[in-house]
Amino acid sequence: MNTPVVAKLLQSSTRFFDWYEGSLANRFKLKTQLLVTVLLVGFATLTYPQLFSLVQESASQHLEAMAILTSQRIESDLDRLLIETEKLSHRTLVANGLADSVGSQVYLRPYLLEHRQGFPDLLSLQLLDALGQVVASAEQHPPVAKNALQSVMSHEKAVFELISEGNRVVLDGAYPVRYQATGSTEGALAMEVDLSQLAGRVINTMHNPESLPLVVVLQDASGREIFSNAPAGDGDWLMVEQTLHGVLAEKGFPLKLTVRLPKNVAYAPLLKMKMVAAVMALVTLLIALYLSRQISESVVRPLSEMSHHAMEIAGAGPSGLSQLPVTRRDEIGWMGTAFNEMVFSLRQIYENQEATVLLRTEELASTQARLASVLANIDDVIYSMPIDFSMVSYISPASTKIFGHPPSAFLENPGFFEQQVSLVDVERLLEARHNLSAEGETELRYRIVRPDGAERWVLDRFHQVMDANGSPSGVAGVIQDVTSTVEAEASLRLRERALASSSCGVVIVDMLYAHQPILYVNDAFERITGYSAAEVIGKNCGMLQGGRNEDQGFALGQMRQAIRNGESCKVVLRNYRKNGQMFWNELQLSPLLDDSGRITHYIGIQNDISASIEGTQALVESENRLALTIDALHEGIWDWNMVSDSLITSPSWAAVLGLDPANYVGAHPLSSFTDLLPDEWHDRLFAAIRRHIDGEAEDYELEHEMIRGDGRRIWVTSHGRVVERGAGGQPLRMVGSIVDVTQRVEASDRIIALMGQLDVILTLTPDGIAYFNNDGVVSFINRAFEQLTGIKAGEASGLSSRDFIELLRSRVDPAQGFPDLLNLHHETGDERHLIHILQPRQRVLQVSWHSPSEGSSVVVYLRDVTHETEVDRMKSEFLSTAAHELRTPMASIMGFAELLTLRDFGPERTRDMLGTINRQAKRLTDLINELLDLARIEARAGKDFKIAPYPLVPVINDAIAALNVDGDRGRMQFVEPASQAVVPIDPAKLQQAIINILSNAYKYSPDGGPIEISVSRRIQGGGEQIGVVVRDHGMGMTPEQSDRLFERFFRADPSGNIPGTGLGMSLVKEIMDAMHGSVSVDSQFGQGTTIALWLPLDSAAVPVQEVSTKQPKAYGELTLWQDDAPVETAQ
Repeated sequence: MNTPVVAKLLQSSTRFFDWYEGSLANRFKLKTQLLVTVLLVGFATLTYPQLFSLVQESASQHLEAMAILTSQRIESDLDRLLIETEKLSHRTLVANGLADSVGSQVYLRPYLLEHRQGFPDLLSLQLLDALGQVVASAEQHPPVAKNALQSVMSHEKAVFELISEGNRVVLDGAYPVRYQATGSTEGALAMEVDLSQLAGRVINTMHNPESLPLVVVLQDASGREIFSNAPAGDGDWLMVEQTLHGVLAEKGFPLKLTVRLPKNVAYAPLLKMKMVAAVMALVTLLIALYLSRQISESVVRPLSEMSHHAMEIAGAGPSGLSQLPVTRRDEIGWMGTAFNEMVFSLRQIYENQEATVLLRTEELASTQARLASVLANIDDVIYSMPIDFSMVSYISPASTKIFGHPPSAFLENPGFFEQQVSLVDVERLLEARHNLSAEGETELRYRIVRPDGAERWVLDRFHQVMDANGSPSGVAGVIQDVTSTVEAEASLRLRERALASSSCGVVIVDMLYAHQPILYVNDAFERITGYSAAEVIGKNCGMLQGGRNEDQGFALGQMRQAIRNGESCKVVLRNYRKNGQMFWNELQLSPLLDDSGRITHYIGIQNDISASIEGTQALVESENRLALTIDALHEGIWDWNMVSDSLITSPSWAAVLGLDPANYVGAHPLSSFTDLLPDEWHDRLFAAIRRHIDGEAEDYELEHEMIRGDGRRIWVTSHGRVVERGAGGQPLRMVGSIVDVTQRVEASDRIIALMGQLDVILTLTPDGIAYFNNDGVVSFINRAFEQLTGIKAGEASGLSSRDFIELLRSRVDPAQGFPDLLNLHHETGDERHLIHILQPRQRVLQVSWHSPSEGSSVVVYLRDVTHETEVDRMKSEFLSTAAHELRTPMASIMGFAELLTLRDFGPERTRDMLGTINRQAKRLTDLINELLDLARIEARAGKDFKIAPYPLVPVINDAIAALNVDGDRGRMQFVEPASQAVVPIDPAKLQQAIINILSNAYKYSPDGGPIEISVSRRIQGGGEQIGVVVRDHGMGMTPEQSDRLFERFFRADPSGNIPGTGLGMSLVKEIMDAMHGSVSVDSQFGQGTTIALWLPLDSAAVPVQEVSTKQPKAYGELTLWQDDAPVETAQ
């Protein structure tokens, strides 16, 4: 250890402390410099993180702003591309292109190409139909997105997929294209978007790496990089990420944009701020050093002078208090003036305290004298003790009166106080004193023993006395003689026990108050009423009425009158317990008088007599119920005295037999019954009574007829039993009843008749019915059930529901499914359950399973709905085909119309499109008109046909004239017959049917050839018919096609090259049916078709001649002639 160095350090530290402690100015200068230094360091410590945070926040905000702007620009460009493409998929022009797949390329490809050119990042755009065929595309050789198409068709919503192709990422997407008329998805609009190109174009436009070296990266949710404007490299970076919330994110493909900036670039401004702050801190420190020296010199010198004067005054003591000399007028002078005022105040306070002490001494002496006089005249003992109860410090003169000992005996003898307490209560007193420290104050009743041996009860109230510091310094107490109070309480408890032991309720009411409050109730009152004493004390006895204003008549009035007169009374009241239960209260009231004879209280003795009264009431009610029951049952009761041969009957006995009950009161002869018994029943009735008397039957019971008093016959059931026999077993008395069962007997007869009618109905109904009894087995099936299912009654009888269902299932087509019949009765709603029977012949049956409740009988109901099912199928097929046929021309019309609206074409191209629209509109009009004609004929069933006798030939001529065949009428050949046939027809409707047949003959004869029209007749079904026969030499039909000729929308040429709607022949069939005619078809494939319209010949019609002498008639450009060979077509 280097001793000289340590010594030098110690010497330097000593000099420093001497310098520091020796002068207030030195301390002020040093502390000022330290304060400034600490403030500068603290300011720098607090400021630097803030500056760093501001610089970092500014850089982060700049990065975040750049990320938001870039992401918004990418979102905007991408959303605009996707939204516009989706809108394109919703356009009618695109949807109609799917329906018009042949002609749509003409107008759709330029339309799609124009859309793609509006978006430089859209690589391809194509329209696909439901089969994956490209309907139109913006490219010459488009890729076919079949996977996207399948997903769109199955989910009927847009689908997207991100695909990596080399160093770029492509978005493949497809939007469903729906036909607006039906809302069904018919195809998809597929596209490819170069996401890398779109992101690069936006990022390179918005960021210049030379001005700020930002690295911008776009990634998908999996972290795959879509585009980056520069490699990230190594180093420390500030980074901000931004998620793109556009249309693509809503479709499940969120993108993430990351923007990075090197930290050394971001924090460059912070270094400049550090240098400026260091220079400013050094300058501030030097200025603070100079100012501290100047201030210390100006402040400390006057204080030093004042301190010397103050020490001189302090050395003189209180008697030498004098003022300091004040020569300055600044703060130091003010301090001296304040010191002088303080000295003057201290002198005055000292003098006032001396006078106050003298006055208080005199007042204390006077107070002590008065206190001694008061303590000598009060009956209670006042005492004080130390906190440990070791002795009595003071006790008042009343100790002589209560304890029998003067105060001196307690003050001179420690422990003398405890010796006066009865040995029985000493422990209680010591325990109370021990607990005083926790409770602070207490009171205790105990016994003392006087010098004469008498015991007295005293009440000792004592508490702790606290000193100025809040600590216990002693105990003070007051002792009171309570012997008379204890004796009164004991007497009162004895009376209360006597009252409580009573089984009757006792209540005492104070009559000196207007509301007559209850003062006392015993335990029996609480037991009877359910109210506790605390609940009723202070309340009026009216609370036992339960808040009910009941009229209790004489009893309540008698009680109130007795109270007004001050008399006793005994009444029975209807009161209510606390739980609301009513009880009968036998109440005896007696008044209590004071010495002056005034009624001060009433005492009531209550007795619960509810059980007695309820028993009486129950007996009366039981007798009333018995009488009511006998009357309600409408049974006549009789009591036959077999010795005197007399009857005692109830009023209802006479009522059953139509007699006046007033004439049959008391006993009356047996003949009053036997006279009303028909002769044919006399012997049978007494024979039944004899069998019971002889013991062959336990009771006498017989259903028989009686003649009422008004002469009407009724059916009754008589029932009786011998209730009294003599010593030898002979019957003495018999009791029984008679009941009118006429309605039951008549209802039984009606039920039997109805069952017979029901059996006929079930036999004749065409619907099948099977019945399961309550045991769940088949007990009945009707004939229709056997015919519909082939299941015989003997085969199904006794089968359980499961076995029956399996038997029925064996008759059902397994390909059509089978409903869960066991659960049908649990279902609700209008759903139909059908089964398809194969045996004994194919049928469709609607099945219902009815059960009133779980576990009861079941009815299975079958209804033949084969025809209805077939009609529903035909309706569905018709609606589907009609929708397709209507949509095809409508799609072409809307496609070309929308194309003309969106773009301008040359005159030739425009006329061509308008011609197509016109042709398709005409086709659509014809289709709608024919559908309306069909619907009108079906709905009105021919009621709007104006059928009347009319010549047939003019109708044929009008039909040929109305047919538009583009100047080629020479192919039609018809010669008018020599005589005109008159038939009952609607000329307009028949003309429409002939035009449809001629139009088909012309269209289905593409190679030319004559169309021969003739009028023929035949005998069919016993009547003569006349027919219009049209024969062509066209393509003809196969037998299968001939069978379907009258189906709606059926066309013999499925290629669509021959125009038509497929409804013409259906309309012909409906027209002929409405006019009670028929249509026959004879066709051979490749040779032609002959169709005849047959009508019943009116009786007034002229027979058609088979040979005509007329030359062919020129009819416009047509040659008309008559066929000389009638056409016979088998029906």
